[in-house]
Amino acid sequence: MEKYNINTPAEVFLQDMRKDKTITCQAVIDHCEQFKSSHYTVMDMAQSKLEDSWTVGCLSRFGQSLSPEVRHPIISQITDTMTAFTLYITLAWLTDEEDKLLEEKFKSKLPTAENELEKGIVTRAKWQ
Repeated sequence: MEKYNINTPAEVFLQDMRKDKTITCQAVIDHCEQFKSSHYTVMDMAQSKLEDSWTVGCLSRFGQSLSPEVRHPIISQITDTMTAFTLYITLAWLTDEEDKLLEEKFKSKLPTAENELEKGIVTRAKWQ
């Protein structure tokens, strides 16, 4: 269910984030506050530089509500290989394109994790 798309005012998303005490920390609020002006959209937020740790919380809590067009720039800017792998195994709703984006970030860089995934020691939520 996509609630937030490229044209959704950022303030709508920020209001929902402020209500959700499970992921909202002061650093995230401080980062997002720069987008509270009425002319910013959720896409503007998605294209801004985000910390990898924030992307985990954002995508875990709100990812399924974000349109794929909004998720793409968030996923694209992930730099940490383990963050990419964690999202890859835990998010069941990822599109095939998003799977590929994440795989590119950890493929051949986490041999133990990749081996455990291949052997079924670690499983993906998408496969369950």
